[in-house]
Amino acid sequence: MEDTARYVKINDIEGSELLRIWDEFKAKHAGFECNLCFHNMEPPYDALEKIGATLLEDCIGMGLTPENFKPFRQVEVALLDKKDFAAFAKLHDQLPDMYWTSSRIWDRFDDMWRIPVYKEQSELAGYALMNISMHKRNEGEIFAIQAPTPQARKALLTAAVEEAFKAEKDHILHMVERGNDIEYEESEAIGFIEVSYYRGFEIKEL
Repeated sequence: MEDTARYVKINDIEGSELLRIWDEFKAKHAGFECNLCFHNMEPPYDALEKIGATLLEDCIGMGLTPENFKPFRQVEVALLDKKDFAAFAKLHDQLPDMYWTSSRIWDRFDDMWRIPVYKEQSELAGYALMNISMHKRNEGEIFAIQAPTPQARKALLTAAVEEAFKAEKDHILHMVERGNDIEYEESEAIGFIEVSYYRGFEIKEL
């Protein structure tokens, strides 16, 4: 469980345990946003419905290791310069229900994130958001990616993965929304394979 900036998260809890602790937990964190996250386990849907949680994310975990990497470099991308952060923020904050808003990213810009970007006619048109400061020392995770073309997406994925490898990560995780066949295939094209699944639920305010 983590508790930061009026936000609280519960991981992989059984339904009976969730209902047992819920009243006390809710009272302790009144006014907080709450996410309930389930990794490689079936969520306790009945309990989640009883406490008023709604589905936020249903994702397939795609994993990549150095020996499976197939880089795509036919499109030019570069790391985000801080002077372009406002343009990145405008694009990134269009994503719905993202805990890592641009303001939170800015606060941890140097130690936590590497952000390759793609430009069209000198305007920022796409990016990949790579977290290099995961709890697992050897793992990096792509938290978000936006790109106008499949080629740009693969180039951004490539650059994000390479940044993680530079940071001595040897396993990369990329969560792809279930049913997004295009993003799934683009991830596969550079070497990602399906390794896990994840479902997240939210309560906007306890």
